[in-house]
Amino acid sequence: MSATLHDQEPNDASEDLPPGSYQAKWLGGVLLACTLIGYGLACVLVRRGVIPGRTTTLTVTGRNAVAFGILCIGSGVAAHFHLFYYHCWGTTGQLPHFAIWGRTAGLVILAIGTVWLVLGLLG
Repeated sequence: MSATLHDQEPNDASEDLPPGSYQAKWLGGVLLACTLIGYGLACVLVRRGVIPGRTTTLTVTGRNAVAFGILCIGSGVAAHFHLFYYHCWGTTGQLPHFAIWGRTAGLVILAIGTVWLVLGLLG
């Protein structure tokens, strides 16, 4: 039976990282996450947001903008914990446990924001 990546002891941190993990960690796990969280906070505070589309954009205001902001915040939290911690540092110490809890929290926030936004747009 072969051991998985998480079962192996890391000899050198740079050898255990998947290819391209530094780009995933810093571009996806930090830059993308901060952009999503920042835009989400702006939507919540200003109560206005723009949802881009292929041919048109949808401007949401009030409660729908708050729901969209929460959706963006949840996406950013999930992206951060998945790309920065779990994907890149999954073989070291206690970080996989924090990554799983953080990613789960982000996905729960994302689900709440999505349901709230859809119900607000339909109602």
